Amino acid sequence: MTRYLPPATQPWSRRIERRHTPKTGSYSSFRQCLRWEFGFSCAFCLLHETDLSQVGVEGWSLMQAEHRISQSDDPSQRHIYSNCFYICERCNKSRGAMSNHEHGLALLDPCTVAWADHFERVGDTVRPRPNNHSAQYTWEIYDLDDPSKVQTRERRRYWLERYAEALLDCANLELMLLDKAVDEADDRDSAKTDRRLAVAQSLRRIESSLLEKLAEFSPIPKNRSSSCRCGRTEHLSLFEGLAEQTIDLPELLTQAKKHRKE
Repeated sequence: MTRYLPPATQPWSRRIERRHTPKTGSYSSFRQCLRWEFGFSCAFCLLHETDLSQVGVEGWSLMQAEHRISQSDDPSQRHIYSNCFYICERCNKSRGAMSNHEHGLALLDPCTVAWADHFERVGDTVRPRPNNHSAQYTWEIYDLDDPSKVQTRERRRYWLERYAEALLDCANLELMLLDKAVDEADDRDSAKTDRRLAVAQSLRRIESSLLEKLAEFSPIPKNRSSSCRCGRTEHLSLFEGLAEQTIDLPELLTQAKKHRKE
């Protein structure tokens, strides 16, 4: 069954486990490993590749490899895979060359802690939990709620909800027209029945187009690689923190129904 990104990605409920062990090389060669490792998402602000570009970001600079121990602090860590994260360009630029530690505070590592223990989603923002100084420091350094990031989260939620509601409307109207056509099948006005059936067919085509738009919100982009520098394929899957949040069409439609009643 087709799975989609959730309308709102929640902070990971578990740490991101390092499953990839790429061959030694330049950190730029780790890109495909990092894409799969971090679920095609920024490890810090949770934005997905799809959020940043509906046609995919491969070949662009929207998603980058970032070093936990900065290259200026320790050049020997530059090409160490375990020191690299998949991160959006804005988070990377926000941190710049800031150190992991400052005034007794430390940047949190999503590969050693569960993000949900330190952050919570509030509307379209990702907020540090109260009295969590390391989370506050991480939130500030990476500027996790930069206005553009908040707007990007809002955009995904908005369109997933709109597409789901439009599908509900089309399905309900199509069913009503077909029921009417059946009820009037014995009437002399066959032209009216034909018109109802034609409109029902048009609605079916609109539904198909809406499903194509929803497919753009796949958690695994179409341009993902079927191989990586590890030389294996068994770990080319979403990490559990994101996989458990993906949603299928019935769930999405149920959420849309609930949203309308609220």
